[in-house]
Amino acid sequence: MQIILSEWKRSWKSLLVWSGAFALLIAGGMGKYAAGVGSPDQSIEQLMDAFPESMQRLFGVGYFDLNSPVGYYAVLYMYLTLFLAIHAVFSGINSVGKEERDRTAEFLMTRPVSRSYILICKIFSSFIQVIVLFLVTVVVSLLALSQYSNQLDLNQLTLLFSGIFGVQLVFMCFGIFISSINGHYKVSSLTAACCVLAMFVFSVLANLFENTEFLRYFSFFGYFESRILISPDYPEIYVILAAILSCVMIYVSFRIYNKRDVYFS
Repeated sequence: MQIILSEWKRSWKSLLVWSGAFALLIAGGMGKYAAGVGSPDQSIEQLMDAFPESMQRLFGVGYFDLNSPVGYYAVLYMYLTLFLAIHAVFSGINSVGKEERDRTAEFLMTRPVSRSYILICKIFSSFIQVIVLFLVTVVVSLLALSQYSNQLDLNQLTLLFSGIFGVQLVFMCFGIFISSINGHYKVSSLTAACCVLAMFVFSVLANLFENTEFLRYFSFFGYFESRILISPDYPEIYVILAAILSCVMIYVSFRIYNKRDVYFS
């Protein structure tokens, strides 16, 4: 418990900043919806019709009612998951690698506990941060959406929120995995950032062209895309694949973390 409390004391300020920034991001995004709906010349869907077909597919035109708050939120979802993934992956990296980054590993190694127990505490600490930011996202999203409609499609919102949480969890596991196999904080951070951006690009390309849909399997974002989530025939293979990969990454993290060298001050 002391390890978890120590982790929380070091991360709560950063989490507060992320929560505030994310609240502003959601409020700003929905503010653009209000501006679009209030336009007397054309609706949001009419505006999107002017875009090329590939761009329309990217933004979900034809899958969502962009004139409805929930439909517009489903488009905003793509950017929300990107920023949440960045937070989740660095939450995992920081929780595992901060002692080695700060050269204060003796704080952990001198305690009469196993490395497995230490890693469990770190994973739990990272999970708490993910949960907190997820709850902030849900609450702020519902407050923002309720400003524009009294009758929200709760079924679609539940699916979208489930997708958001899925993205957070799998990227948190990915961050823990990267930090466990590489004790150098800067290398782990750079590797994770490049991987997150590459996966995001893969998910975008998978939507732009029909012959690139296979790229979705190489992107965690692709497993939880908004237009796939609300589809009645959502492929369960994506959830199964995400769960298997997450479990494998955590298992490998334990195996490596228990054996690797730890840097001291």
